Amino acid sequence: MKSLPQTLRAWAQDHLLRRVARNSSYLFISNVISAVLSIVTANLLGVESFGVLALVMGFVTNINRLFSFRMGDLVVRYLGEYTTRNEYARAGALVKAAGLAEAATSLIAFLGMVLLAPIGAQFFVKDISATHLILVYGVSILGSLVAETSAG
Repeated sequence: MKSLPQTLRAWAQDHLLRRVARNSSYLFISNVISAVLSIVTANLLGVESFGVLALVMGFVTNINRLFSFRMGDLVVRYLGEYTTRNEYARAGALVKAAGLAEAATSLIAFLGMVLLAPIGAQFFVKDISATHLILVYGVSILGSLVAETSAG
């Protein structure tokens, strides 16, 4: 049986374990920064405004998810298969079709969000004046027109 110092030395020399530990530390630091920024934002805005912001963001995000077809999964599933068989024309056609379909559904999601913004402001935020906040944040749907396809 190895002693503790020998085990720690072996772990320190393991390249893969060092990479995992380094990447995990980046993720941990990112989450800590996010938590601190959330607390600072809540303090700056106040509890009510921070709650309205969270409701607006949640409403728009859920409308976008409702219309999402998860094109990234499609690209991951079939693109690798086509490229391993050297069917680059089919792989390109798949990516183009997925991008166009995702762009079309993003536009439909944006239009749906525009139509549902007054209802969301009235029933979820309980303030009809929050409609403009929903519309402003809703532009983020257009900003991620082909995000799933490109991530896939």
